[in-house]
Amino acid sequence: MTILDFVVQLLAVFLGALAAFLFDDFRDYLADKKERNRVLRLIRREVNANKQAMFNLKEPEPQSPFAVPNARVPMRTIWQGLASKIGLLKDEDLLEALNVLYFQLDSLELMMNLFRQYSTQYQFAPDEEKRRTRSTLASLNLHWHTFLAGYPLPQADKVLKLIDAQLGRKTSAAS
Repeated sequence: MTILDFVVQLLAVFLGALAAFLFDDFRDYLADKKERNRVLRLIRREVNANKQAMFNLKEPEPQSPFAVPNARVPMRTIWQGLASKIGLLKDEDLLEALNVLYFQLDSLELMMNLFRQYSTQYQFAPDEEKRRTRSTLASLNLHWHTFLAGYPLPQADKVLKLIDAQLGRKTSAAS
């Protein structure tokens, strides 16, 4: 065996090992990409459901402005269930937009719960108490509706556009 044969064999082993590592990295990349897209689709589904629920709550009922909204907003089941997978989302803008959205949804839920609490008390209060608290309740009602239209609804649209860009979709106006 000559030195040239030894070098060729060594080079073949090195290139074979390198090719195996590259193939393994490529396979891991494809698996991560598939999982990332699955996570994006699941989060998109939840954000879209939240957007639809918020859209349905956007306008107060004209015949009953102090009615207690019974819609469950926000939904966070998928977001919470995917906490360990969030690292797959490499886009900082998307991560920031999602965090802002879920913070706003938490705030909305707190506002709605406060409104529900006061609205329930209002419904069973004596007439004198109703007259005294009506303006406070109307103010709370207006506040959470204004917040809803001005913050989480536009933020949901922003998140959906960012997710669609990651998934390579064209965002439709009705999504």
